[in-house]
Amino acid sequence: MPGGMDKKYTFRYSLTYQEAYDAFLALAMRYTKKVKYALMAGIVAVTVICMIMFIMDPERFYMFLMIIIAVLMTLYLFYMPVIKAKKGANMVARINGTYEVAITSTGKIILAGQEDDLKQDKNARAVELRDSFAIRPNSYTTVCIPKRTMRPSQVEAIREILQEYVKYTDYDDVNKNANVEE
Repeated sequence: MPGGMDKKYTFRYSLTYQEAYDAFLALAMRYTKKVKYALMAGIVAVTVICMIMFIMDPERFYMFLMIIIAVLMTLYLFYMPVIKAKKGANMVARINGTYEVAITSTGKIILAGQEDDLKQDKNARAVELRDSFAIRPNSYTTVCIPKRTMRPSQVEAIREILQEYVKYTDYDDVNKNANVEE
């Protein structure tokens, strides 16, 4: 910020279940669709090879174990993000509170009186969704700020701050690119 001024953007809001679910899901989904399908193809290939080898020689019990592991990996890859998102959204829905979050132009996020520096945690990340910003400033905090609480200039300012201080993803761009390449 010019002249060393620290601009602070404060938002006060309640979250709907769907907003919370979308935020948790976006942060839990670490792979694009293209990467997920490539991983899935690899797992399916290993599974088919193991099945053929097991059918050819049923005494190769470890091949059967490999098939089970591959099926479990597939379930984990596709369903664990959904399970985590539902759990987080249910927790937010039960609390049904009003949240107040502040983000400064120097990359600090203030939630419930607790200040976190976005650049401190190497795993900090943010995902911009169509209707909100999902932010994970550290491994134990998730923040969802609905864009409905912001003016257009604030949306742009928050986007710039997040791009500067954390690993930032525009979720809509990721999905557009994944759909174009499919």
